[in-house]
Amino acid sequence: MKHSIKYPDGRFGDELRTIIWDDEAGTVEGDHSRVTEIQWICDDDGIDVISRPWGVLILDDVPHNPQHFLSSLNDPYPGFEIDPRAVLPDSLKGIEPLVPPYEPPPPGSIY
Repeated sequence: MKHSIKYPDGRFGDELRTIIWDDEAGTVEGDHSRVTEIQWICDDDGIDVISRPWGVLILDDVPHNPQHFLSSLNDPYPGFEIDPRAVLPDSLKGIEPLVPPYEPPPPGSIY
C-alpha cells in the first residue's frame, strides 16, 4: 500500500514536501530532500542505525515496517518523535516511532 506523507523539509525552509512510501514494495519516492537517502536505506538491506548520546536505535525493516519507517524520518534530527507539522495518512496515524532505552554516557564523556 502506498502512503503519502507531507513532511517538513529543512533544506527548503521547513516547507511540507512529499514522501510516498510503498510498504509492500519497500520503495520510496517524492520531492522531499531525504527521499534519496531513505531509498538508499531501503535498498541497503533496510538497516538504519540512529545514534544519539542517550541511545542507539537499529531499524532493520525500514522498507516494510511502519514503526521503523517513521523512525527513519527523524534520523538527522535530535528527537525521535514525528514532527507535529507532518501530515500523515490515516493508515499511519497513531503509529509511534521507536525510542531507544536511555543509556547513560560513559564516564568522562562530554554529554
